[in-house]
Amino acid sequence: MTKIVLSSEGVFPLSNGEETVVGVRTSGTLQGEGILGGVPSLFVRLAGCNLRCLFQDPEGYINQCDTPHAQLSDEKNACEVEDVVQLVANHLGVLRHVVITGGEPMLQKEAVAELCERLHAAKKGIHITLETNGTVFSERVSREVDLVSMSPKCQVGTFEGEKPSQAYVSSMQQWIDSKCGERDGLQLKFVVGCKEDERKLIEPILHSLHDWEKCALVVMPLGGDLATIRKSAPLAVEIAIRRGWRYSPRLQIDLWAGRKGS
Repeated sequence: MTKIVLSSEGVFPLSNGEETVVGVRTSGTLQGEGILGGVPSLFVRLAGCNLRCLFQDPEGYINQCDTPHAQLSDEKNACEVEDVVQLVANHLGVLRHVVITGGEPMLQKEAVAELCERLHAAKKGIHITLETNGTVFSERVSREVDLVSMSPKCQVGTFEGEKPSQAYVSSMQQWIDSKCGERDGLQLKFVVGCKEDERKLIEPILHSLHDWEKCALVVMPLGGDLATIRKSAPLAVEIAIRRGWRYSPRLQIDLWAGRKGS
């Protein structure tokens, strides 16, 4: 039996009639970001990440990852893939969207592939989104997910000097080649907090890739709280309009202040 390591949130939000952190008495929340923002969804958060992201806001302050609780993997949170499938299936109700996120889910790519395969078998017609930093590719996973939400990162481990590493470019390009022929198969989601992000992140990434124009292109403001989002949103709006991209809010912060499990 295949094991998968979940974060402390695991499958969320779940309800057996009690009110969840999003204020309803049923399982599910809203996808907060990207082209499916606002769509009712159930989340599966995996543990472990291969990056330790730091971001700079417009005032020069350094912000950490907004899900630090998912960075480290703890084997005590390991469970059978089939148990996760049953938990999701039992709580989906009328929902049809499942989001697999992290951390970095692709560090457990074989377990993720099996999870997706079994979810599709258990619940016909569901839509699975994979949220990833793009550092690890799997053709098997690509076949099983409906939307890859790839958020490139300019961090130690992805960039060498001012350019993305060849390994990072290769992995991201494989995702694009695998999914860009599908309608809404892949979104490139760039998080921006200061003006330097366009020069240091967006431009080098796009310059290194091809066929990225076939993907959905999204820009989102930096911030794990409303105050930071208000500071970084004007830049994201400006980039979105100037480039003709989609601006993405962060509904989980706008509506629920980013509370764990929302």
